[in-house]
Amino acid sequence: MEVIKGEHIETWRQSKFGRLLMNIESQNLGSFWKMARGDYLLMLGDPLLERLIYGSQIKNRIFLSPQAHHDKKDDDCVQADYEALPISPYSVQTIVLPHVLEFSKDPYQVLREAEMTLAPQGYMVLVGFNPLSLLGLRRLFTFRKQAPWSGKFRFSWRVKDWLKLLNFDIVEEKHVFYLPRVQGHRLQSVYAVLDMIGKMLFPIFGGVYILIAQKKRFGIYADRVQWSAAADVVPDGLVKPMTQGMRRE
Repeated sequence: MEVIKGEHIETWRQSKFGRLLMNIESQNLGSFWKMARGDYLLMLGDPLLERLIYGSQIKNRIFLSPQAHHDKKDDDCVQADYEALPISPYSVQTIVLPHVLEFSKDPYQVLREAEMTLAPQGYMVLVGFNPLSLLGLRRLFTFRKQAPWSGKFRFSWRVKDWLKLLNFDIVEEKHVFYLPRVQGHRLQSVYAVLDMIGKMLFPIFGGVYILIAQKKRFGIYADRVQWSAAADVVPDGLVKPMTQGMRRE
């Protein structure tokens, strides 16, 4: 899979812009986590994204990323390709894809893999950059090859079409972040006003869209799903090789 270097993504997420954006995304996901239930949550991304699932009641969480994280000591980190997830089919109730499709060579294949791991009636949460926004315009006029501008911003309507083809219903859609960049506490009130105006007058022009989709219950698969230990979610023989090099206390 063609992605930008992991250290660039992590550096961006730890920047002021990255932290601000993650806080806004986290706030807008808060209402969803109040209703989300299940045994397992899969995050396609590194542990730095844990802020996005703040408030989730799902205790078993797996972070899956193409890059290894040697400073993470927990067993919930797996190194694997997004286009070939080493997760048992129909074993996860919620899967989160935060800015994953932007950096994927084959985004539809990523969604197909995610759909396969998701249990019927499970939820897929997607967060992406909107090309029809000030952030999208900035990407067009920047020559820097760093995150997030190095990614290919996907239109939300195209992502929704893919999800419908994969037998999902769109439960909720949000557009947030109507400023290209905000720094300093003095501008927070200005941002709040512009964000409110943007939601009312120009909802489709938010810099970030959040899609929550639910997999339809179909066929005999729903009756075959069985929840067991975490070892059943990540098949035997895959965890140790994929996380080789990670330290454990």
